[in-house]
Amino acid sequence: MPGSRIALETGMHSPWVSRLLSKLEHEVIVAHARNVRLIGESRRKDDRFDARTLARLARIDPDLLGPVQHRSRKAQADLTVIRARAGLVRARTSLINTARGLTKSYGERLRGCSPRSLPPYCYLLREEKLQGKNLAHTAFGSSALQAGTDNRLHLRDL
Repeated sequence: MPGSRIALETGMHSPWVSRLLSKLEHEVIVAHARNVRLIGESRRKDDRFDARTLARLARIDPDLLGPVQHRSRKAQADLTVIRARAGLVRARTSLINTARGLTKSYGERLRGCSPRSLPPYCYLLREEKLQGKNLAHTAFGSSALQAGTDNRLHLRDL
């Protein structure tokens, strides 16, 4: 069976779908969704209508679709690692800011330090102010934060 010409819009799944269809020897055109004015500016927002429009444009003149070339699998994997690390850094920053905010409500303050030097201890509230509860375990659980017996907050280095 000869390969078909298939048009897709850019989206979350278009990279792997286009690679799979190309491997099956189909001609794949990935249309940049914002560059196809017939779809982007259409008042009729309907998947079937959009699919028909893509098919017609692919048949008449594929250049009208504003075709894009997706990143290679390796480049996509590298970018995924970068984005995952950025997400972890945002989460770590959020935990630090939450700990700082919670201590302020007790009139206390965590000693200033960078996230890298935070593991060597930022002071935390005394447990008696929390009625015997440890703030780090209460607020965050023990997976991301550990509170030592010396009332200091320890963040595992991400």
